[in-house]
Amino acid sequence: MLFSVRKNNYPQSFVDYVNVHKDQVYQLSYMLTGNSRAAEEISTEAFLRAYTQTNYKRYITKNHTQLYRIVVDLVTDYLAERKTETGKKKVGKDTLEDSLIALPIRERVKVVLKYIFELQSRDIEAILESM
Repeated sequence: MLFSVRKNNYPQSFVDYVNVHKDQVYQLSYMLTGNSRAAEEISTEAFLRAYTQTNYKRYITKNHTQLYRIVVDLVTDYLAERKTETGKKKVGKDTLEDSLIALPIRERVKVVLKYIFELQSRDIEAILESM
């Protein structure tokens, strides 16, 4: 399982929140990184940050824009670190996934959030504010 929360460690409302959103968070992480292991780590860290650095009840009562912002920030950090470690990744243009990964991160985020997650432009801009 991607992110397992124990009921005795977290309030039930947060456990439910994670269970509802974990697939979307993983999908967003994977589509932005192109790496399943990184997507799992980013997804887990996003929920941990949502719980520890914020008032998690706000996440439960509001839409998931703030959670997606955390994911985008984590992906940006991951890609910057990876680029520093390995240089620029060579990507073929054979598949849609390769083409998506070849886009600059800001454009990649816009495409995924608009066409895959069907977010409105104002929500996408709110997520991109921190970039």
